[in-house]
Amino acid sequence: MVISDFTLDIQKKVLKIRCHYLRIYCFLNEEQYANEIEFILKKVFKKQCYIYKRPSENVLYLEISLKSLDTLLGLSIGDKIKNKVEIPNWIFNHKKYLLSCIRGLFDTDGCCYLTKKISNC
Repeated sequence: MVISDFTLDIQKKVLKIRCHYLRIYCFLNEEQYANEIEFILKKVFKKQCYIYKRPSENVLYLEISLKSLDTLLGLSIGDKIKNKVEIPNWIFNHKKYLLSCIRGLFDTDGCCYLTKKISNC
């Protein structure tokens, strides 16, 4: 459910990270779901969360900014596929967190379907 991005500030040829952005995307018709996510983000990070709408793309996203967000969450910044992002150990080591994480992954990227193929699963 999380897409992480960051802004860079170049000063004296030195690359400095200014802020990390956490963005969570939803369809426009999922505004109630977005409001629930906003409540959770405010509770967890104790910081204002902003909701932006892109009607032309039928999408809305929640955004919160925080320094060292990657360290706090234990996630890599940037493209999750290129960085081969894995579930952080602090989630993997707690069954309750792991189940919630898997549910979140399924809610955002998962699907379930039936086939006519017979298998031994």
